[in-house]
Amino acid sequence: MPMKVIVMPGDGIGPEVTREGVRVLTAAADICGFDVELQQFDVGEGAFQSSGSYISEEALRACDEGQAEGNTAILFGAVPSEPIGLLRERYDLYANLRPVRSYPNLGGVSPLKPEIIDGTDMLVVRELTSDVYYGKQRQGHGSSGEWASQEMYYDEVQARRIAVVAFEAARRRHKKLTFAHKSNAIGPVFSVWWKALTPLREQYRDVTFEDFYVDNMAAQLCLRPADFDVILAPNLFGDILSDLAGGLVGSLGLLPSASLNERGFGLYEPVSGTAPTIAGKNIANPIGSILSVAMMCEHAFDRVEARDLIESAVLATIRTRATADISLSAAPVTTAELGKAVTDHMRELAAGG
Repeated sequence: MPMKVIVMPGDGIGPEVTREGVRVLTAAADICGFDVELQQFDVGEGAFQSSGSYISEEALRACDEGQAEGNTAILFGAVPSEPIGLLRERYDLYANLRPVRSYPNLGGVSPLKPEIIDGTDMLVVRELTSDVYYGKQRQGHGSSGEWASQEMYYDEVQARRIAVVAFEAARRRHKKLTFAHKSNAIGPVFSVWWKALTPLREQYRDVTFEDFYVDNMAAQLCLRPADFDVILAPNLFGDILSDLAGGLVGSLGLLPSASLNERGFGLYEPVSGTAPTIAGKNIANPIGSILSVAMMCEHAFDRVEARDLIESAVLATIRTRATADISLSAAPVTTAELGKAVTDHMRELAAGG
Protein backbone atom coordinates (compact mmCIF):
# COMPACT_ATOMS: atom_id res chain seq x y z
CA MET A 1 0.00 0.00 0.00
CA PRO A 2 1.63 3.28 -1.08
CA MET A 3 2.16 6.19 1.28
CA LYS A 4 -0.10 8.96 0.01
CA VAL A 5 1.16 12.53 0.34
CA ILE A 6 -1.00 15.53 -0.53
CA VAL A 7 1.41 18.33 -1.45
CA MET A 8 0.30 21.95 -0.96
CA PRO A 9 3.28 24.26 -1.67
CA GLY A 10 1.40 27.53 -1.06
CA ASP A 11 2.92 30.99 -1.41
CA GLY A 12 6.19 32.85 -0.89
CA ILE A 13 9.08 30.46 -0.32
CA GLY A 14 6.60 27.60 0.14
CA PRO A 15 7.05 26.12 -3.36
CA GLU A 16 10.86 26.31 -3.13
CA VAL A 17 11.25 24.57 0.22
CA THR A 18 8.45 22.07 -0.46
CA ARG A 19 10.18 21.04 -3.68
CA GLU A 20 13.19 19.96 -1.63
CA GLY A 21 10.98 18.20 0.91
CA VAL A 22 9.47 16.18 -1.93
CA ARG A 23 12.95 15.46 -3.30
CA VAL A 24 14.03 14.03 0.06
CA LEU A 25 10.80 12.09 0.54
CA THR A 26 11.19 10.47 -2.88
CA ALA A 27 14.79 9.54 -2.11
CA ALA A 28 13.83 8.10 1.29
CA ALA A 29 11.13 5.96 -0.33
CA ASP A 30 13.58 4.66 -2.91
CA ILE A 31 16.30 3.88 -0.36
CA CYS A 32 14.05 2.41 2.32
CA GLY A 33 11.85 0.44 -0.06
CA PHE A 34 8.37 1.93 0.18
CA ASP A 35 6.08 3.52 -2.41
CA VAL A 36 4.91 7.13 -2.32
CA GLU A 37 1.94 8.46 -4.24
CA LEU A 38 1.92 12.27 -4.62
CA GLN A 39 -1.01 14.60 -5.31
CA GLN A 40 -0.32 18.33 -5.61
CA PHE A 41 -2.76 21.20 -5.23
CA ASP A 42 -2.38 24.98 -5.41
CA VAL A 43 -3.50 26.70 -2.20
CA GLY A 44 -3.21 30.11 -0.61
CA GLU A 45 -3.17 33.62 -2.03
CA GLY A 46 -2.10 32.53 -5.50
CA ALA A 47 -4.96 30.04 -5.68
CA PHE A 48 -7.40 32.69 -4.43
CA GLN A 49 -6.30 35.18 -7.06
CA SER A 50 -6.87 32.68 -9.87
CA SER A 51 -9.96 30.84 -8.61
CA GLY A 52 -11.55 32.87 -5.82
CA SER A 53 -10.88 30.11 -3.31
CA TYR A 54 -7.93 29.51 -0.99
CA ILE A 55 -8.30 25.75 -1.45
CA SER A 56 -10.25 23.79 -4.04
CA GLU A 57 -13.04 21.32 -3.36
CA GLU A 58 -10.89 18.71 -5.10
CA ALA A 59 -8.08 19.27 -2.60
CA LEU A 60 -10.45 19.05 0.34
CA ARG A 61 -11.96 15.87 -1.08
CA ALA A 62 -8.48 14.34 -1.35
CA CYS A 63 -7.85 15.23 2.31
CA ASP A 64 -11.22 13.84 3.38
CA GLU A 65 -10.52 10.57 1.59
CA GLY A 66 -6.97 10.44 2.92
CA GLN A 67 -8.09 10.83 6.51
CA ALA A 68 -10.73 8.13 6.05
CA GLU A 69 -8.38 5.68 4.37
CA GLY A 70 -5.32 6.31 6.53
CA ASN A 71 -1.71 6.11 5.37
CA THR A 72 -2.03 9.70 4.10
CA ALA A 73 -0.42 12.98 5.11
CA ILE A 74 -0.33 16.61 3.96
CA LEU A 75 3.00 18.22 3.12
CA PHE A 76 2.40 21.96 3.37
CA GLY A 77 4.58 24.88 2.33
CA ALA A 78 3.48 28.28 3.61
CA VAL A 79 0.62 30.76 3.24
CA PRO A 80 0.11 34.24 4.68
CA SER A 81 -3.41 33.42 5.87
CA GLU A 82 -5.77 30.71 4.66
CA PRO A 83 -6.30 27.82 4.12
CA ILE A 84 -4.17 26.82 7.12
CA GLY A 85 -6.82 27.75 9.69
CA LEU A 86 -9.50 25.99 7.67
CA LEU A 87 -7.46 22.77 7.52
CA ARG A 88 -6.69 22.84 11.25
CA GLU A 89 -10.35 23.29 12.10
CA ARG A 90 -11.80 20.91 9.50
CA TYR A 91 -9.55 18.01 10.54
CA ASP A 92 -9.23 18.94 14.23
CA LEU A 93 -5.43 19.14 14.02
CA TYR A 94 -5.14 20.04 17.68
CA ALA A 95 -1.64 18.72 18.47
CA ASN A 96 1.17 20.84 17.07
CA LEU A 97 4.64 19.33 17.58
CA ARG A 98 7.63 21.63 17.05
CA PRO A 99 11.07 20.12 17.74
CA VAL A 100 13.89 22.61 18.34
CA ARG A 101 17.51 21.41 18.20
CA SER A 102 20.88 23.06 18.17
CA TYR A 103 23.50 21.68 15.78
CA PRO A 104 27.14 21.31 16.89
CA ASN A 105 28.59 23.16 13.91
CA LEU A 106 25.98 25.97 13.92
CA GLY A 107 26.66 27.38 17.37
CA GLY A 108 27.94 30.56 15.77
CA VAL A 109 24.58 31.43 14.20
CA SER A 110 22.85 31.49 17.57
CA PRO A 111 22.68 34.82 19.42
CA LEU A 112 23.58 32.89 22.59
CA LYS A 113 27.02 31.79 23.68
CA PRO A 114 27.91 28.28 22.46
CA GLU A 115 28.11 26.92 26.00
CA ILE A 116 24.50 28.03 26.57
CA ILE A 117 22.88 26.86 23.33
CA ASP A 118 24.86 23.62 22.90
CA GLY A 119 22.83 20.52 23.66
CA THR A 120 19.44 22.17 23.15
CA ASP A 121 16.91 19.51 22.17
CA MET A 122 13.33 20.34 23.08
CA LEU A 123 9.84 19.67 21.79
CA VAL A 124 7.19 22.38 22.00
CA VAL A 125 3.73 20.80 22.20
CA ARG A 126 1.26 23.52 21.23
CA GLU A 127 -2.53 23.25 21.38
CA LEU A 128 -3.70 24.35 17.94
CA THR A 129 -7.48 24.56 17.62
CA SER A 130 -8.65 26.87 20.41
CA ASP A 131 -7.45 29.95 22.37
CA VAL A 132 -7.80 33.51 21.08
CA TYR A 133 -7.16 32.46 17.48
CA TYR A 134 -10.60 30.82 17.42
CA GLY A 135 -12.28 32.94 20.10
CA LYS A 136 -15.39 35.04 19.66
CA GLN A 137 -14.68 38.55 18.38
CA ARG A 138 -16.53 41.75 19.23
CA GLN A 139 -16.04 45.34 18.12
CA GLY A 140 -17.75 48.63 18.83
CA HIS A 141 -17.47 52.30 19.66
CA GLY A 142 -17.78 53.95 23.05
CA SER A 143 -16.79 57.02 24.99
CA SER A 144 -13.12 56.04 24.63
CA GLY A 145 -13.36 55.47 20.89
CA GLU A 146 -13.23 52.18 19.05
CA TRP A 147 -12.88 49.00 21.11
CA ALA A 148 -12.42 45.32 20.32
CA SER A 149 -12.21 42.01 22.19
CA GLN A 150 -11.34 38.43 21.32
CA GLU A 151 -12.12 35.55 23.64
CA MET A 152 -9.53 33.16 25.05
CA TYR A 153 -11.49 29.92 25.31
CA TYR A 154 -10.58 26.45 26.55
CA ASP A 155 -12.59 23.51 27.86
CA GLU A 156 -11.41 20.48 29.83
CA VAL A 157 -11.41 18.11 26.86
CA GLN A 158 -9.18 20.44 24.84
CA ALA A 159 -6.74 20.91 27.71
CA ARG A 160 -6.65 17.23 28.65
CA ARG A 161 -6.07 15.79 25.20
CA ILE A 162 -3.11 18.06 24.38
CA ALA A 163 -1.68 17.47 27.86
CA VAL A 164 -1.79 13.71 27.24
CA VAL A 165 0.16 14.22 23.99
CA ALA A 166 2.78 16.21 25.92
CA PHE A 167 3.08 13.69 28.77
CA GLU A 168 3.39 10.79 26.32
CA ALA A 169 6.08 12.65 24.38
CA ALA A 170 7.99 13.39 27.59
CA ARG A 171 7.76 9.73 28.61
CA ARG A 172 9.32 8.71 25.28
CA ARG A 173 12.03 11.36 25.52
CA HIS A 174 13.77 12.47 28.72
CA LYS A 175 10.78 12.34 31.10
CA LYS A 176 10.55 16.05 31.81
CA LEU A 177 7.56 18.27 31.07
CA THR A 178 7.28 22.05 31.52
CA PHE A 179 3.93 23.83 31.35
CA ALA A 180 3.86 27.49 30.22
CA HIS A 181 0.82 29.41 31.47
CA LYS A 182 -0.41 32.70 32.94
CA SER A 183 -2.55 31.56 35.86
CA ASN A 184 -1.81 34.71 37.83
CA ALA A 185 -3.46 36.96 35.24
CA ILE A 186 -5.89 34.68 33.36
CA GLY A 187 -7.20 32.65 36.28
CA PRO A 188 -10.48 31.17 34.98
CA VAL A 189 -8.98 29.82 31.74
CA PHE A 190 -6.00 28.22 33.45
CA SER A 191 -8.11 26.77 36.23
CA VAL A 192 -9.56 24.60 33.44
CA TRP A 193 -6.04 23.56 32.43
CA TRP A 194 -5.07 22.71 35.99
CA LYS A 195 -8.23 20.64 36.41
CA ALA A 196 -7.04 18.55 33.47
CA LEU A 197 -3.36 18.47 34.46
CA THR A 198 -3.66 17.54 38.14
CA PRO A 199 -4.89 13.93 37.65
CA LEU A 200 -2.50 13.46 34.70
CA ARG A 201 0.46 14.32 36.92
CA GLU A 202 -0.54 11.36 39.10
CA GLN A 203 -0.97 9.12 36.07
CA TYR A 204 2.48 10.05 34.69
CA ARG A 205 4.44 10.01 37.92
CA ASP A 206 7.56 8.90 36.01
CA VAL A 207 7.58 12.30 34.26
CA THR A 208 9.05 15.24 36.16
CA PHE A 209 6.60 18.14 35.95
CA GLU A 210 7.29 21.84 36.37
CA ASP A 211 5.50 25.04 35.38
CA PHE A 212 6.42 28.64 34.66
CA TYR A 213 4.49 31.80 33.94
CA VAL A 214 4.95 32.33 30.21
CA ASP A 215 6.93 35.57 30.60
CA ASN A 216 9.40 33.80 32.89
CA MET A 217 9.39 30.83 30.50
CA ALA A 218 10.61 33.11 27.72
CA ALA A 219 13.42 34.35 29.95
CA GLN A 220 14.42 30.83 30.98
CA LEU A 221 14.60 29.74 27.33
CA CYS A 222 17.13 32.49 26.71
CA LEU A 223 19.12 31.69 29.86
CA ARG A 224 19.19 27.88 29.78
CA PRO A 225 17.52 26.37 26.69
CA ALA A 226 19.35 23.05 26.99
CA ASP A 227 17.61 22.33 30.32
CA PHE A 228 14.18 21.84 28.74
CA ASP A 229 12.72 18.67 27.25
CA VAL A 230 9.00 18.94 26.42
CA ILE A 231 7.20 22.28 26.74
CA LEU A 232 3.39 22.25 26.86
CA ALA A 233 1.64 25.49 25.95
CA PRO A 234 -1.76 26.77 24.85
CA ASN A 235 -2.08 28.04 21.30
CA LEU A 236 -0.98 31.67 21.66
CA PHE A 237 1.89 31.01 24.07
CA GLY A 238 3.09 27.99 22.08
CA ASP A 239 3.20 30.05 18.90
CA ILE A 240 5.36 32.72 20.54
CA LEU A 241 7.66 30.40 22.50
CA SER A 242 8.42 28.11 19.57
CA ASP A 243 9.38 31.08 17.37
CA LEU A 244 11.56 32.39 20.20
CA ALA A 245 13.23 28.99 20.45
CA GLY A 246 13.83 29.02 16.70
CA GLY A 247 15.56 32.37 17.03
CA LEU A 248 17.77 30.96 19.76
CA VAL A 249 19.12 28.18 17.55
CA GLY A 250 19.79 30.69 14.78
CA SER A 251 17.03 30.42 12.18
CA LEU A 252 13.34 29.59 11.86
CA GLY A 253 14.36 27.88 8.63
CA LEU A 254 15.69 24.97 10.69
CA LEU A 255 12.37 24.17 12.38
CA PRO A 256 9.88 21.51 11.24
CA SER A 257 6.42 20.87 12.63
CA ALA A 258 3.60 18.36 12.61
CA SER A 259 -0.08 19.09 13.33
CA LEU A 260 -1.99 15.93 14.19
CA ASN A 261 -5.48 14.81 15.15
CA GLU A 262 -6.59 11.87 17.25
CA ARG A 263 -6.74 9.61 14.18
CA GLY A 264 -3.10 10.25 13.35
CA PHE A 265 -3.94 12.26 10.24
CA GLY A 266 -1.77 15.31 10.00
CA LEU A 267 -0.22 18.24 8.23
CA TYR A 268 3.56 18.68 8.10
CA GLU A 269 5.10 22.09 7.44
CA PRO A 270 8.19 24.20 8.13
CA VAL A 271 7.81 26.93 10.75
CA SER A 272 9.51 29.59 8.63
CA GLY A 273 6.42 31.03 6.92
CA THR A 274 6.23 32.67 3.49
CA ALA A 275 9.30 34.96 3.87
CA PRO A 276 8.15 37.16 0.96
CA THR A 277 11.37 39.22 0.82
CA ILE A 278 13.37 36.21 -0.36
CA ALA A 279 10.66 34.34 -2.28
CA GLY A 280 11.68 33.18 -5.73
CA LYS A 281 15.39 33.75 -5.14
CA ASN A 282 16.31 30.10 -4.45
CA ILE A 283 18.06 31.06 -1.19
CA ALA A 284 15.49 29.94 1.42
CA ASN A 285 16.51 27.28 3.91
CA PRO A 286 14.69 24.00 3.09
CA ILE A 287 15.78 22.17 6.27
CA GLY A 288 12.46 22.89 8.01
CA SER A 289 10.55 21.24 5.16
CA ILE A 290 13.01 18.35 4.92
CA LEU A 291 12.78 17.64 8.65
CA SER A 292 8.98 17.91 8.40
CA VAL A 293 9.21 15.03 5.94
CA ALA A 294 11.25 13.13 8.53
CA MET A 295 8.47 13.72 11.07
CA MET A 296 5.93 12.53 8.49
CA CYS A 297 7.86 9.30 7.96
CA GLU A 298 7.66 8.65 11.70
CA HIS A 299 4.18 9.79 12.65
CA ALA A 300 2.17 9.16 9.48
CA PHE A 301 3.88 6.11 8.02
CA ASP A 302 5.72 4.47 10.93
CA ARG A 303 8.97 4.42 8.92
CA VAL A 304 11.38 5.29 11.70
CA GLU A 305 14.34 4.14 9.63
CA ALA A 306 13.49 6.76 7.02
CA ARG A 307 13.26 9.44 9.71
CA ASP A 308 16.65 8.46 11.10
CA LEU A 309 18.21 8.43 7.64
CA ILE A 310 16.91 11.92 6.81
CA GLU A 311 17.96 13.40 10.14
CA SER A 312 21.44 11.86 9.86
CA ALA A 313 21.81 13.19 6.32
CA VAL A 314 20.78 16.70 7.41
CA LEU A 315 23.38 16.62 10.19
CA ALA A 316 26.06 15.48 7.76
CA THR A 317 25.08 18.05 5.15
CA ILE A 318 25.08 21.21 7.26
CA ARG A 319 28.62 20.53 8.41
CA THR A 320 29.80 21.78 5.03
CA ARG A 321 26.77 23.20 3.22
CA ALA A 322 24.52 26.03 4.41
CA THR A 323 22.03 28.51 3.01
CA ALA A 324 22.60 32.20 3.70
CA ASP A 325 20.62 32.27 6.96
CA ILE A 326 22.96 29.77 8.64
CA SER A 327 26.17 30.23 6.65
CA LEU A 328 29.17 31.16 8.81
CA SER A 329 32.31 31.14 6.70
CA ALA A 330 31.72 29.06 3.59
CA ALA A 331 29.90 30.54 0.62
CA PRO A 332 26.16 29.90 1.00
CA VAL A 333 24.46 27.37 -1.24
CA THR A 334 21.06 27.63 -2.88
CA THR A 335 17.85 26.01 -1.70
CA ALA A 336 18.11 23.39 -4.43
CA GLU A 337 21.80 22.71 -3.80
CA LEU A 338 21.15 22.08 -0.11
CA GLY A 339 18.25 19.74 -0.88
CA LYS A 340 20.36 17.78 -3.36
CA ALA A 341 23.23 17.57 -0.87
CA VAL A 342 20.89 16.02 1.69
CA THR A 343 19.74 13.34 -0.76
CA ASP A 344 23.35 12.65 -1.77
CA HIS A 345 24.25 12.11 1.88
CA MET A 346 21.23 9.85 2.33
CA ARG A 347 22.50 7.58 -0.43
CA GLU A 348 26.03 7.63 0.94
CA LEU A 349 24.81 6.74 4.43
CA ALA A 350 22.64 3.94 3.07
CA ALA A 351 25.50 2.55 1.00
CA GLY A 352 27.72 2.57 4.06
CA GLY A 353 25.17 0.68 6.14
